[in-house]
Amino acid sequence: MKAVSRFSKAQIAALLLIIMPVLLGAMALGADFAVIYVNWAQIQKAADSAALAGAQKLTGHPDPTGTVPADAISNAQGFACLNGVNDPNNRNAAASTICPTPHPLAGGYVDKIVFTNVDSNNTKVSVGIKRQVPYAFGKLIGLNTAAVAATATASVNPVGKVVSGLFPVGLQCNSPCR
Repeated sequence: MKAVSRFSKAQIAALLLIIMPVLLGAMALGADFAVIYVNWAQIQKAADSAALAGAQKLTGHPDPTGTVPADAISNAQGFACLNGVNDPNNRNAAASTICPTPHPLAGGYVDKIVFTNVDSNNTKVSVGIKRQVPYAFGKLIGLNTAAVAATATASVNPVGKVVSGLFPVGLQCNSPCR
């Protein structure tokens, strides 16, 4: 009943010879893209944190002296540093007091804070961060680095009007609260 051809072993070897490089290549690029995604998540969190930290210094009113935008920018850069963004070109004295020792980045990552802007009314701060991530397996097909970018914006909005006769009330709830 078993009609096994004497060529069946060679057919399996030929199929493996064709399929294995494709599977290994897909796994290698998948590993590289996972590293790229993790780095994007890290710099997105850093950009979000930096934008929120910069918004803490905003007043919501124009400042002719320029101290409010400068404080917001240095606060944003300091918090970006605290979250692992290491850009030696964007370090000033105020940011150095927030983050005195930048985090060393393994793997040869090159970070750059592309922009930290405060609008003219001191109501909004935007942060953009770029990171160059080297490929590990992509070098086999000619890919060297991938550019990963993240942006975040935080704003200060005025408090709405309070209707007369209202006041904040807090009620204590003892366990179990329903």
